Amino acid sequence: MQATQPRGLHRRQRPLFGIAATVLIGAALVIPYGIYQAFDSEPYPAMILPGGGYIETYVYDDRAVFVARDLIGYDAGGNPIRLDHVTFLDPIPPSFLGGLVATGFGQDAPASEHLHSGRLDWGFDARLHTPSEADQREARAWLSRRLQSLGLDPDRLTVRYDEVEVDYDTGVELQRTTLEEVEILD
Repeated sequence: MQATQPRGLHRRQRPLFGIAATVLIGAALVIPYGIYQAFDSEPYPAMILPGGGYIETYVYDDRAVFVARDLIGYDAGGNPIRLDHVTFLDPIPPSFLGGLVATGFGQDAPASEHLHSGRLDWGFDARLHTPSEADQREARAWLSRRLQSLGLDPDRLTVRYDEVEVDYDTGVELQRTTLEEVEILD
C-alpha cells in the first residue's frame, strides 16, 4: 500500500510573501509606532494608530469633568450666542476646528514649532506654513461673512473654553465654568 498526501498539499507551497516584502511590511508598521512612542504624536498620514476626536475626560465617582471648546458670536445687543461649529465651519470638516483655533483661524500662525521628544530627550524645529497678510485678510473676511449670514455681529468672534461637569449616569450638565476666552475677531 502506498502512502498518499492529503489533497491540496501535493507540492510544497511557496510563502505568500518573500523575506524582502516581510521586512518592508514590518518597517511600515514599526516606524510609525516608533515615531508615536518618541514624540507622543502620530505621523501623518497615520498608517496605524487611527485617531479621531479627543477629549480628555476625568471621572470622579458619579461625575465626569472635561473641557469644552465653543465658538461664540454676538448678536446686535452684544449678547453671546454659542455657534454650532459644524454648521459655522461648513464646508471645512469639523475635525479641523482644533488646528484653526490653535492658529487663531490663521491670524496667529507661528513660523516654526519645536518638536521635542521627552522620552528620547532630543528635538528639532519644524518650519510651518505662515499665512500671508492677504491670506489672513481673506480668512477674516470669510469669518465675517459667516457671522453676518447668521445675523450676528461680523466683527466679533470668540473661542471660549469651559470646564464642564456632568452626571456620569445621566449625562445631565451639573456645572459649567469659563476657563478662558480668546478673541479671534475684535
